[in-house]
Parts: sequence; C-alpha cells; structure tokens
Amino acid sequence: MSTVMHASMSDAVTDAVSDSVTNAMTDSVANAMTGMSETVATVTNAVAAVAETMPSAVMTMLGLHAPESGNRHHERRNDRKRTSAQ
Repeated sequence: MSTVMHASMSDAVTDAVSDSVTNAMTDSVANAMTGMSETVATVTNAVAAVAETMPSAVMTMLGLHAPESGNRHHERRNDRKRTSAQ
C-alpha cells in the first residue's frame, strides 16, 4: 500500500513540477517575444523618422532647397516675369 501511495505522490510531484516549469518557460518566451516586438517597433519608428527628415537635411547640407509646391511656385515665377518686364 505504501508503494502505491509513494508512486502516486511521486507522480503528483512530477506533474506539478512539470506544469510549473512549462508555465515558467511559456511566460519567459512570451515576454521575450513581446520585448522583441517592441524593439522592432522602436527601430521601425526610428528608421521612419530618419527617412522623413533625411531628404530635407541633405538638401540643406548641400545648400539646396526643395522646390515649392503648387501655386506658390507659379506665383513666384510670375512675380519674377513681371519684375523683369518692368
């Protein structure tokens, strides 16, 4: 009888330890994946920020200016034409 009880307790302990280790590993992997996901998101945002500012920074460094957009560009060109015609 004690051998059966001992085996039963041993199985219970083994199951408890196994469940505990499995849960700990699952939590560790989940936390690691979350950390990697957050790191990737941070790097992606940083690269996007650099990509947005890089063209204007390079243009400024070269002493160039980006062309004006839309109607203002044409207004300036027309202003220069009027000035030179006078």
